[in-house]
Amino acid sequence: MKLCITPILALCLTACSSKKITVIKVKTHKKHSYSKIGINKNDCLTMGKQECELFKLVNNLRTNKGINPLIAVENCITAARHHSLQMKSNNKLTHDGKVETWANRIQRFGAIGQQMAENIALASSADKAVELLLTSAEHKANMLNPVFTHTGIGHNARYWTQCFLEI
Repeated sequence: MKLCITPILALCLTACSSKKITVIKVKTHKKHSYSKIGINKNDCLTMGKQECELFKLVNNLRTNKGINPLIAVENCITAARHHSLQMKSNNKLTHDGKVETWANRIQRFGAIGQQMAENIALASSADKAVELLLTSAEHKANMLNPVFTHTGIGHNARYWTQCFLEI
């Protein structure tokens, strides 16, 4: 199924069941610019302390498996924070908001990559969120997917969102 978001962007959605995570592959015809990109695997940019902790935990998992660490990107952080706040406000753990899908939201914040994915969790701390996400094959696959190069994390109360991009 193909859905055109803008004249310069063709979006290809992978069909999935309700238990599967959708990874979106995006074909861009124009170079996208990002507001701010981290300089290395330890640069959390504007992430808060707990968001940065989750960022480092995921990068440690990746490097321990021989996978390149993720680099933070501001657009993803902003999209993830917005969604974590939205989930808290609605008291509901869900990928999609009331008016848009997770993919539309990520793109609205300018977080566009060749491939994109999102993990969400309801947990009391970063280490608990990672522990919980690792119990899901699909969420674990997102964290350890070597195709993803960039990420952003948002946290609000017990709601966690992690955006993944291949840039």
